[in-house]
Order: sequence, then C-alpha cells, then structure tokens
Amino acid sequence: MTDFQARVIVASNRASSGGYADTTGPVLVDGLRQLGATVAEPVVVPDGDPVERALREAVAARVDVVLTTGGTGVSATDRTPEATARVVDYQIPGIAEAVRAYGVGKVPTAALSRGIAGVAGRTLVVNLAGSRGAVADGLVVLGPILAHAVDQLRGGDHPRSPDGPTATSPGAGEPTTSLAPGGPATGAASGSRASAAGKPGASAAGGPGTGAPGTGADGDGAVGWAAARTAAHTAGAAAPPEPVRLALADATGATLAEPVRARTPLPAFTTASVDGYAVRGAGPWRVSGRVLAGQVAVALADGMAVEIATGAMVPPGADQIIRVEDSTRSADGLVSGQPRRPTPEWRVPGEEAVKGEELLPAGTPVTPGVVGVAAQCGHDDLLVRRPPRATVLVFGDELLTEGLPGRGLVRDSLGPQLPGWLARIGALPTVSARLTPVGDTLDAHVEAIATAAGSHELVCTTGGTMRGPVDHLHPALAQLGAEYVVDTVAVRPGFPMVLAKLPGGRFVAGLPGNPQSAVIGLLTLVWPLVAGLTGRSVPRLSRVRLGAEIAGRGDDTHLALARLEPDGLAYPLPHNGSAMLRGLAWADGFVLVPPGATGRAGEPAEFLPFPLSAGERP
Repeated sequence: MTDFQARVIVASNRASSGGYADTTGPVLVDGLRQLGATVAEPVVVPDGDPVERALREAVAARVDVVLTTGGTGVSATDRTPEATARVVDYQIPGIAEAVRAYGVGKVPTAALSRGIAGVAGRTLVVNLAGSRGAVADGLVVLGPILAHAVDQLRGGDHPRSPDGPTATSPGAGEPTTSLAPGGPATGAASGSRASAAGKPGASAAGGPGTGAPGTGADGDGAVGWAAARTAAHTAGAAAPPEPVRLALADATGATLAEPVRARTPLPAFTTASVDGYAVRGAGPWRVSGRVLAGQVAVALADGMAVEIATGAMVPPGADQIIRVEDSTRSADGLVSGQPRRPTPEWRVPGEEAVKGEELLPAGTPVTPGVVGVAAQCGHDDLLVRRPPRATVLVFGDELLTEGLPGRGLVRDSLGPQLPGWLARIGALPTVSARLTPVGDTLDAHVEAIATAAGSHELVCTTGGTMRGPVDHLHPALAQLGAEYVVDTVAVRPGFPMVLAKLPGGRFVAGLPGNPQSAVIGLLTLVWPLVAGLTGRSVPRLSRVRLGAEIAGRGDDTHLALARLEPDGLAYPLPHNGSAMLRGLAWADGFVLVPPGATGRAGEPAEFLPFPLSAGERP
C-alpha cells in the first residue's frame, strides 16, 4: 500500500462550537491509517467559507488526500460542495457517483448528498456525508482506489523515462523545469516549485535538453508562471518564420520584420493647411491663378496672389496665406486681408519626418494606421512576418460536437472557441467548422499531431496533459521526437499545460481539458509564443485595484477571473471553476495573485487582460 499524507476536515457548526463531540472524523482517521496514510486528528470547522480555507491550507501543505465530512446535504447551511468546487482544479465525477451509489443501496436518503470529488494541484479531495454510516461507506469505496489515485497524482501512472521528450530551459535567468524524475529539485526559485540547475538534462537558454525528461504533470519541477511566459516567447523568437514582402492592402494583421522609414520628407513639399490666398509682398494683391491639390505651383512675383486649396503645394516665394474668411476681393480683382497668425499656415517639408527617419520599429503589429503611414511616406509594400498558421485538436472519446450532453458525454466547448482566441492573439487559425475529436489511443494522437504539424506552425491540443490511462499527449510527443519548452506551470487553474517543439521547428501546445484551464494555458504559453514567432514583445500586464479579496493558491500563482466595473475596481467573478465557462464569458481578464499571497480589497494587483477590442468586452 502506498504511503501518503491525508487530512480529515469536519464541517459542522455545532461540533466546531462545542455543542457536541464529532464522531465521524475519528472513523475516517482510523480508516485512512489502516490504508497506509499518515493523518493527524480531524480539523473541525464551521460550515461554509471556513471549509474552503481549511481545504486551501491542506492543498498548500501538499497533502495527498483530503476527506471532508458534513455539509453535503440540501439545507441552506450545507455548502461543502460549493467550497470544494472553488478549490479543485477539476472534478472526478466517478468517485462521487460511486460513493452515492454505494450508500443508496443501503440508505435511500444517501441520494440527497451533493458531495463532489476532485483534484487541487496534487491533492485528491473527496466530500462525504456527515454520518458515521456515510463515512464508513465512503471508506469502503475509496479503499481500493486511493493508492492508485495517489500514484497517478504523483506521476507514477505514466513514467516517461526514458521515452519522454527532452526538455529545453525557459531562458537565461529564469527558473527552469526540473529534469530529474523522482521528486523536486532543491533551491526552488520564487514562483516556481523547483529549479533544474545542476540537474541532468538541464540546458542553457534556447538549447535542447539532453538528459532525463521533466517530472511534468505530477507538479514537481513546475516552472513559475512568469518564467513560463518568458520561455514560450524566447522559443518563438528563436524560431521565426521567414519574412515575406506583402502589398500594403494585404499586410494588415502581420508584424513588421524591418523598420518603416520615411522615403521622403513628410510632407514632401510645403503644403497649405487652410483654404485661402497665397500672397507675396504687401497687399492688396492681384490674383494670378489657382492652385489645387495635386498641381505644381509656379513661383509668385511680388504683389501677386493665387487661390490655394488645403493640401495644395504652396508657390515658391509666398510669404503668407490669407484665409478665405479673412479676405475681401474688390471689383477690379484685388485681394485684401490680414493673416490669422504671424506664422504662415502651411506645413513645411520634414515637419512630420525627415527622409530616412525611422517611423515604426520592427515588431510593430501592422494596423490600418501603420498601412496609412507607410503609404504616406512612399512605400508600396512591407516586409512582414505573417501570423503563424495554427490549428486545434481536441482529445477525448467523451466529447460531443453537437446536441445535448448526457449519459457520460459532454459538449466540446474548446473546439469552437479556441480559433477565436487564436485569431485575437495574432495567429491565423485554420480549423474546420466542426472538429472531430481525436480518439483516445496513442496511435490516433501521434497521427493527428503529425498530420496537423505538416501544414501548421502551431498545433494546439486540448486534454490529455495529465497521466491518466487515456492521457496520450506525452507519449505521443515522445514518439514524435519533441523537445519540451515548458512542461507544467505553477499556476492555478491550468497547471498541467505543455509547450513542446517538434523536429522541423513546429510547436505543439498541450492545453488542459478543462475549459478555463485551457484558456489560461493559451494565454500563458501560446500568446507569448505567437508574439515571439512574429517578432512582437511579450504581451503586457496592466495594473488594477481590487474591489474584493481574492484568495491565493499556496505556492502557485493564482489567475482569478475578474471584471472591471465602472467604479474602476476589479472584482472576482463567481462560476470560476476550471471546468466552468460562465464566469469566463463575463470577465475582462485575470487578476494575478502571486505565490504565497492574498489579493486584498483596495490594493493594487497585476492584471492579464483578455485580447479583446473595446467593442467585444462584455
């Protein structure tokens, strides 16, 4: 039997206040010890928020298994499932269903239990009802599976040595992924669980790893969130596609591969800023003609004037422009008037830019405004980096692409939404209108990735990033000879994300299967990667002030869905579980709560805004 650390949390208002002695916790403690667990006496807390705090403390302490008892019923104070859902990264419905089914066979009211089970980091959390019979039944169900679950969460179900992909480091000066299996390295950097420094297979910035594979989704060696972004951007910047020269009309959406310089002075000649009369010498002036935009002006003689239109070339020799509204014209054709300003109302060559001046640096996204500037100073085309072609593969036999979910099947929500995110971060998604999920076999995964990478610079996969019995991404990457750029990130939700580079320079981004976790993976790894591939800088964070407290996630960075309200503050949103999308649909971005910290109301915090235009924000 696997040795593991466990904790028992009792949710009871009466027991926590001393109204009666709890009897369920001791049953669980004794049962867990018989299963090989090291477990202290039960932690007894009131119903509601205290349960969440106790769970987070257990997760932060890296406890392997947490069993809760109480608070799973239908009364107003029974809130343990809600507290648990806010803590876990993903749920395991089969465990909760098995516990309920076993209980219903003995006591029909067991069907009223709303308990859930799930995983937070490497910690398995299971809710049990608050009676001695219910916890005893729960132990009967859990006994045969706890050891296997703990082994999986520790990474023992699919060891990738020696078959796993090699790893590359996230970059000079950044914490790197631990490359030695069998536990975290020492000397962990801030925001990272471990550092690979001195471990076999750790490589210099940008170079391929040569040693053992990373520890991956077991959590040990997870790179810090900021370091993961840097690693992804560095990898992209080291493998940019060849630039191409595009006509101005086709360049919007690409990125400048070289600076845009003025080919002439701007403006190229002296141009009128107003409609009126260009004059020379003292007035009144005799009008000798008219100059419109696009015409070449001839030199003015003393005492002469010409009508002039805005944007037209100012005649050589002119002293001033008299505005139409400030002028009078006599019957014999003489013009009189006073200039509005002592400085002539025209633009001189080089006023905006001199010839050869750099107007826009390489790495600038080509917007309609950039195209306009390039055209104005004489360019017919631009040397650019195109958006990388990207596609999406969804893994999972449990996915439906149409119709209502049920009977163990769920709708694929990532296939339809990821192309939109990819377009907004600067990639060029080419995805069929309705994706067909890839079958849960290793051969199917290998074939799908290889085929997609043949015509795309970037392949985003969803699901299969852990080490369950049908999680084939890592073995598939190994067969394809991939190198890791990032393998697991110390962030919640979304930690089991992966970025790997295939032979030939194509990239595979392995996103978790839970929808919110997948979006976090895309914004953490894929957005910086695309920026690096196109020569853009790492997407910038902004600063906000919090309108409410946001709990931290122990040693990991917490990305909390938040909405920016009219009062200028950022507020966390409900419906924020890793498997939920309702909160995501209303959010403006993620608040960053650093490792070991709590976001306090009224305090500033870093903010990762969604890549949406103002008109797209909810």
